[in-house]
Amino acid sequence: MSKTRTLALLGATGLAGRHVLEAALRKGWQVRALARKPQNLPARDGLTVLEGDVADPEKIKLLLTECDAVISAAGPTGLNKKAAAAMVSSTATRNVLAAMKHHGIQRYVVVSGASVLMPTDRRRNFLGF
Repeated sequence: MSKTRTLALLGATGLAGRHVLEAALRKGWQVRALARKPQNLPARDGLTVLEGDVADPEKIKLLLTECDAVISAAGPTGLNKKAAAAMVSSTATRNVLAAMKHHGIQRYVVVSGASVLMPTDRRRNFLGF
């Protein structure tokens, strides 16, 4: 019997993160997602949503509990220049790396849509787990 794999996902409500979430669930992963507004992620099988922010190291540590891998699609929302100035991706990575060390997790992937919308984009995601 194979062990169910669990993924910690940051940025699940964003443009890139929604694609990562869908792909992970399709592939049979359990997903633990961190969201500032959990109501933006409807309840579904295989998904556990924790309310919180990537800037909170204790929330990140809690999120990564019993996870096998971490994917961060965290980034500033829309044109939120204040969030961009706070280096949200760097803050998330610093907190994730500390929590990964605590939990003994070794797989971390960062993806980004760079908050850029192109009229010719075909927004698709491929995860080759």
